[in-house]
Amino acid sequence: LRADAAAPSVRWLAAASYHVTLVFLGAMPAEHGVVLRARLPLLLPSAPLVLPPMCIAAFPSAAAARVLVLELSRSADLTALQERVARLAGELGYPEERRPYRPHVTLARFSSPAALGPAVFAERPLPSP
Repeated sequence: LRADAAAPSVRWLAAASYHVTLVFLGAMPAEHGVVLRARLPLLLPSAPLVLPPMCIAAFPSAAAARVLVLELSRSADLTALQERVARLAGELGYPEERRPYRPHVTLARFSSPAALGPAVFAERPLPSP
C-alpha cells in the first residue's frame, strides 16, 4: 500500500498515533480539556468495542485525496458512543458535525490533494479483529 500511494506530498502516520475520532473538536480552551478528561470515561461502554475493518478509502475522494484511511464497520455500540461524545461536545458549545459519521483510522495525510489510482484500493487482506 505504501508503494502504491507513494507521492512527494504523502505523510504516513506512526502506528502509535492511530486512533478513532469520535468527534473532531480542533483547538480548545484548557477548561474544556478538564471537563472532557473528567466526563469522557463516564461515557465509555462497559465492554471493549470491536471495530472490524471494512476498506481503504480516501477523504474527501480518491480523485482529490487529502487523507488515506482504514474505514471501520459501524456497530450500534460505536454509534451510541459517538452520539454521547457529540452531545457532550455540544454542551461545551462545539457545533454539530453536519457530515455523517464515518468511523476510520487515518493512515496518511497529503499536503496537497492527490489523485489516487485503483491500485491503492485493490482488494487486499485486511487484518482480522
